[in-house]
Amino acid sequence: MLEYINDTARGMLTAISAATRYIFKGFNFVEDGLRYLSSGLGLNNEAQTLLLLFILATCLLGTIRLLKGPTRTAFAFLLTLILLHALEHIARGPVDI
Repeated sequence: MLEYINDTARGMLTAISAATRYIFKGFNFVEDGLRYLSSGLGLNNEAQTLLLLFILATCLLGTIRLLKGPTRTAFAFLLTLILLHALEHIARGPVDI
């Protein structure tokens, strides 16, 4: 019985890990695309970072206002973690990305 529980937990952990990896690859793809487009407008790295943080904060506010229930909670939690992670990197040093 314990082997079954262990195998199930290991399988769930593998699935969550794979999903997380693909989600963050998607985030990196979107960020790289937005940075490429904004560098074509002549924005430096700091302005690009501020633009991306503004977009992220706007998505967070939109999620909170438009969605309801557990979907809103999940998206708001995910976007808040991403926003805090980005702000932590900015607070630790120069934004020379």
